[in-house]
Amino acid sequence: MPLEELAKWPIFGLVDEMEVLNGATAEEENLLALRVAEYLGFRGVACSDAHSVSGIGRYVTVFERDVSTVGDLVTEIKAGRFCPEERCLT
Repeated sequence: MPLEELAKWPIFGLVDEMEVLNGATAEEENLLALRVAEYLGFRGVACSDAHSVSGIGRYVTVFERDVSTVGDLVTEIKAGRFCPEERCLT
């Protein structure tokens, strides 16, 4: 499906952000999510979604300020003070 068609999905009008890097997702799907997010003007969040010890921490969302509560999390995401990141694990 073309990027422009994916970006028209109604769900994107209901969210403030979207996941773009997921440790349990195929690389090509992560890349597609990144492209859709960029097209829609989202920064994108990331998570390990680890199903094995080796995957813990592969993808993270880095925040500019401390996040201690759900309220902090919502505030920082809405303010755009974060970025998705891939960590090199050894």
